[in-house]
Amino acid sequence: MSTSTDTQLTSDVLVTGEAVALHVQPASLPLRIISGLIDVAASLLGIFLTFALLALVAHTQNEAQMATEIASVLALWIFIVPFAVETVTQGYSLGKWAVGNRAIRDDGGPIRARHALIRVLLSIAEIWLSTGFIAILTAMINRRGKRMGDYLAGTYVVAHPAYSKRLPLLMPPDLAQWAAHAQVRALPGPLGIQARRFLEDGARMTPGTRVAQGQNLASELLAYVSPPPPPGTHPERFIAAVLVLRRDIDYDLLRARQKREVTAN
Repeated sequence: MSTSTDTQLTSDVLVTGEAVALHVQPASLPLRIISGLIDVAASLLGIFLTFALLALVAHTQNEAQMATEIASVLALWIFIVPFAVETVTQGYSLGKWAVGNRAIRDDGGPIRARHALIRVLLSIAEIWLSTGFIAILTAMINRRGKRMGDYLAGTYVVAHPAYSKRLPLLMPPDLAQWAAHAQVRALPGPLGIQARRFLEDGARMTPGTRVAQGQNLASELLAYVSPPPPPGTHPERFIAAVLVLRRDIDYDLLRARQKREVTAN
């Protein structure tokens, strides 16, 4: 969505499925390198401490047992722990948290276990086996700073403060024709606030909770709308459309009132 060349790290405006616009800034390469170094250092420290602990409690082991322990410790700190951390935190690692970065999906949503799995698996070759050369080279040649793990997972790393900046709601294109003739009565204050917060926070809800709340809110808003939206309209897109319509109506009313006050004076 940016107008810059592919090799520049410029900001994007991503429009989610709920018509919420997100302003995102790809993380700079220097910060990504620092983040990676912190993560590698943390893993190496974990490996060292684990081997030190094993040396204290295990004294009579054969070569096969030692090889198994070495493989297990390396797998724990290079794969299992990073995968678990990125999955649970939905895109953070120790290094990313320290520099203010976060991995997100290409559509702006938080990453899931599948994305974290691909990213961590590819990091073994990109970061550990090539000492970071492959990851840095790949990140240098595209505007979002993606490494190979990001390409395959459909993710990229952003500067988190910019990621958290939310822009005004947009009218879903598939509801534009309906919206041109729809009427929305004034919404109760709490209902409007609840609807907006739901669209902003929905990505952090569990799928079941998100679906249930979306359907409940859409049902409540339906009482203030005429005519109803087209059959099969997604509840979250309907919520966004109603809020956009009501926002535009309130703005027009405010402008008309200000114009009358200027004329009267």
